[in-house]
This record gives sequence, structure tokens and C-alpha cells, in this order.
Amino acid sequence: MIKQQLLKVALALAEHYQLATVMASKILAREVTVDDQQKLMDESLAEMKSVNC
Repeated sequence: MIKQQLLKVALALAEHYQLATVMASKILAREVTVDDQQKLMDESLAEMKSVNC
């Protein structure tokens, strides 16, 4: 049950993150690559982990 809840939260965060990435790419007026998205996701997760310690 906890795994299912965590998965739902992770999927919801991924959807929000994707939307934020699309918005940011429009603001930047350039295409954000998959590599850019991965780097941003990794950095964000690292920040979240450091806050939740």
C-alpha cells in the first residue's frame, strides 16, 4: 500500500515537473532536451533529499 502511494506521488511529481519544463522551455525560447530534463530532475531530487534529511 505504501509503495502504491509513493508511486502515485512520484508520478504526480513527474507530471508537474514535465509541465514546469515545458513552461521553462517556452520562457527560454528554446527546446529543452531530454538530457537537460534529466539533469534538472537529478538536481531537484538531490535538493529534495537534502531538505528531507
